[in-house]
Amino acid sequence: MQIFTGDEKTLNTWASNAPYYSRVIAAIFTWVNFFELNDYRLEILLSINILLSAVATYSLYRIGRHITGHAIAGLLCAGLYAFSYPTLYFNVFLLGEPFAVPIIIFSLWLLLEFKDSYRCIALAGLVLAFGVGVRPSNGLIGLPAALYIVFAGTSLRGKNWRQWFTLLFPRAVRAGIFSIAFFIVILGITAENYRVSDGRLAGITAHSGYNFFLGQTQAHKIISTFDGMIYIFVPSSVTMHPEFGTVSVSVPIYDSATFFEMGWQILRDNPQLWWDHVLEYEDLFFNNLLPAVPSVWGFRTLFDPFRYITFTMLLLCGLIYVPWREKDISTAHIMLFSAIFFLLSASLYFFTLTHQYFQNFSYTVYIVFTVALWGCIRHYRKYRRLILTYVGCVIAATVLVQGYKVVARNVYPEKIRVLIEQSRVDIANFEQPKDIERSESLTVNNLEFFQSEGFLHGTLGDLGYKDNFYVTADTEFEVLEDSLYQFTFYMDDGYNVFIDGEYLLGYDGLKQMDEYQLTATRFLTAGRHTFHLEYFEARVFSGLMAYYKPIENALFALSQHEPKGGRGTLIGDDDAVTKFYLPEN
Repeated sequence: MQIFTGDEKTLNTWASNAPYYSRVIAAIFTWVNFFELNDYRLEILLSINILLSAVATYSLYRIGRHITGHAIAGLLCAGLYAFSYPTLYFNVFLLGEPFAVPIIIFSLWLLLEFKDSYRCIALAGLVLAFGVGVRPSNGLIGLPAALYIVFAGTSLRGKNWRQWFTLLFPRAVRAGIFSIAFFIVILGITAENYRVSDGRLAGITAHSGYNFFLGQTQAHKIISTFDGMIYIFVPSSVTMHPEFGTVSVSVPIYDSATFFEMGWQILRDNPQLWWDHVLEYEDLFFNNLLPAVPSVWGFRTLFDPFRYITFTMLLLCGLIYVPWREKDISTAHIMLFSAIFFLLSASLYFFTLTHQYFQNFSYTVYIVFTVALWGCIRHYRKYRRLILTYVGCVIAATVLVQGYKVVARNVYPEKIRVLIEQSRVDIANFEQPKDIERSESLTVNNLEFFQSEGFLHGTLGDLGYKDNFYVTADTEFEVLEDSLYQFTFYMDDGYNVFIDGEYLLGYDGLKQMDEYQLTATRFLTAGRHTFHLEYFEARVFSGLMAYYKPIENALFALSQHEPKGGRGTLIGDDDAVTKFYLPEN
């Protein structure tokens, strides 16, 4: 709205994300205002999402038909995409993905269907760049697209250099036209960003630097103080993880170069992050999701099953070998969509991940899976053994993984005794008398209860409590050598902590997990010690995360910021000099 009303240079109109999408919306508002439809702005924007989704569905139909030569395969591809719940779900939000992704799919159809047409190739480049301007993370698609134009449908075997030149030169010209059209739009967007930022932003996005920095700190929140302003940003992937800590900097949020330098320093000082980033790819399919709005129709019952359906489709894409072997799909098509998937996946390696980002290239899975399924159906008799063996391996791997998760939830080291008491009345503080409806005793391996509407443990899952309950936790731990310990507590709501019967830290009232004092230190001598925690949850979210860290034995990083706030190890989990035990009494 600020851009629409003429305030196009204010910092928050260009500094936090890719500014181009906001300006596209402002341009749409201009036309809406011209036709005096200002009361229907939201409806018009959502209708555009639906229209673009229809364009993407048609484009996928044409792509599937173009690759296989069969309309049924095209309909299958289009149907899987159009009626998948994530496609329907994200269309109800004003995000970059439901606007940009259909445009990109349309450009890829132009590329495949009319790769020999100079005009269509130029149009494909323009349209792709328009989509990339809205979602810059898709920019790498331009590389495999250009290579596809050059090499699709050709073989250089047995040819001399003259024949190579004759064959490749016109293709290279078309690839050049595509690239020029693509970069004309990108340069135009960059120039506009440079203008509205008064030279402070020289690119198509303002947030690549601090997103890279956040990917290394893995922090819940960044607070940037500069030019008399305070800018607060919470990445969508860690919205529900305040225990990841807060990072405060004095670097302008748009100063990507400085944030990249700071991020690389953290990565150099914490080499374990290279493996941590690999493990975080699970979040691309599972766990993290924003926006997560349970009130949207079907969210609670359909979204999670479709995560598993999509992931299964990805695993079954390996059967693309069957149609490739039978020449139902060319190597160039496989390379194009595989390159898009892997390049865009790889580009997320250094950044925070959420399932939302998968929507940028989920269409590649739908395309490859559809062609693989079509080929397996057509050639089932010939490749029956291969198909059944492959599917059997996928099923076996799934059973093993799910079996491991079931075992992990039931077989774990018992370190902490926990008492949960459900209150009949609303809880406000520790001073009020308890009125207990029911209670339950159990043992857990650590104090890792994530922020959630229910009481959600990292190992045991949802324990079935929501609002107005007390928790008491007791454990013993052995310190192998004298050391100063730092304890960190993220709690929602009130809590009191005692070490060896002496008060350490707490808060008697309602609070968010990352509010008020979070840390305290205590010098502990070698030997056995006791840990006692009292906690209560009032309403809305609960959360209980407790950490420890022997400071004198910690390896301090050279960089100013430690990953996840340098919070240490969960209470209950052992480290090199601290061992936890279930209390004997």
